[in-house]
Amino acid sequence: MMKKVIFLITVCTALLSAQNFDGVSQGLAGNYSAMSRGINALSWNPANLALPRGNTMELNILSVNTLLFNNSFNLNTYNRYFTAEGNNGEWSTSDRNDLLDLIDDNGLRVDADVTMNVLGLAFNNFGLAVQMIGQGYSAMSSDKTPYKILFFGDMFDNDYTYNQPSQVKAAAYSAMKISLGYAYPFKMKWLLPDLKDIAVGFSWNRYVGFGTAQTRKSNLLFKRIPGDEESIQYAVSVEGRAAYSESGSPVGVGQGFDFGISGGYGRKWDFSWSFSNIGASIHWTGGTQKAIFYKADSLSVSDMNNEERESTEISIDTTYDTGSFSTALPAVMRLGAVYRLSPKWKISADYHQGLNRAFGNSVRMRFGAGTEYYVLKWLPLRAGFALGGREGSQVGLGFGLHLFVFQLDYSFAMKGALWPTYAKGIFNALSIKLVF
Repeated sequence: MMKKVIFLITVCTALLSAQNFDGVSQGLAGNYSAMSRGINALSWNPANLALPRGNTMELNILSVNTLLFNNSFNLNTYNRYFTAEGNNGEWSTSDRNDLLDLIDDNGLRVDADVTMNVLGLAFNNFGLAVQMIGQGYSAMSSDKTPYKILFFGDMFDNDYTYNQPSQVKAAAYSAMKISLGYAYPFKMKWLLPDLKDIAVGFSWNRYVGFGTAQTRKSNLLFKRIPGDEESIQYAVSVEGRAAYSESGSPVGVGQGFDFGISGGYGRKWDFSWSFSNIGASIHWTGGTQKAIFYKADSLSVSDMNNEERESTEISIDTTYDTGSFSTALPAVMRLGAVYRLSPKWKISADYHQGLNRAFGNSVRMRFGAGTEYYVLKWLPLRAGFALGGREGSQVGLGFGLHLFVFQLDYSFAMKGALWPTYAKGIFNALSIKLVF
């Protein structure tokens, strides 16, 4: 049934992840490509596994990431318009216009992410990571006509024909990702005395898929028919596909590759260039289904006031088994640089470019800068900002507690604001690891 597809999209969307499971990067607003080391490097640039990090082995004990954001409303908006204390339980005409103006011109979009790592290990130039991940999105059309109808209910007051294909777009997947990485440094001082070793890294990612759901087609029709007997017609259709198992067993497998180059110049500069999820996809073979939902009706003014009228509604909600299919996974290119102002203070900058639109991946460029400063030998503080990409504008803050072999890092970031109640999204990340 279509309800199962919608439920699966909701569940998968609640497990979204950027596949970066460290507590450092969010504090830098994602400007971490050239700064990442050890086990964290597997998610950013596998070549960084070969760069000096002050230890031989790292064991990631726990990492938890949570994220909730949208592109239109913040907590202050919710308190103002969606609580009895904020609007006395009613929307004035001014309130309705204000809400309509708040909806992004690109349409309403909501994302929610939660992820936890299972294992992370880095030994010398090798890396291993096992993660429970997912990625996805849900979005409405950029045309605001449906929101006008929702807020003002003017279905019989204006003449219009609204026929919008691709009204709803949504896709999500959840999987276990197993990554094996290795990096090798090449001596380059023979070329230039100040040129550091150039490291080349590669990682192989194996995906075990637990579920996916995505809309394939959708359409929304509203039409007002003027005349002696005014009426409206509406039709809503959504077609999707899914793969899942009610027992939670795997229903797909796939693989992809990460590749990166990193190095530096003198004592001040480090550089990074990487590609994630090259050719990555999951082939879904178990529990594959196609779902179709369709509802249509024609209503006159008299029909709306007649509770005993004979129903003319047409409704279809069905799911049937279908063949196997494959889905590409989000691919990203990253460029990064780090400059050392002092042994305690670093400044980083990143440029990210999505290479496809799989599962909501954005092809808008993303760039920003971050900084890390060690107030004490065991107390790093972090801050950063970024613009563009899937998340839009973002400001991050973070800190660490690095005591002997124990390292705890926490990051907090906000979307589109400097204060939580005005932010359109909140990001949190915590990681704990042991270093030897």
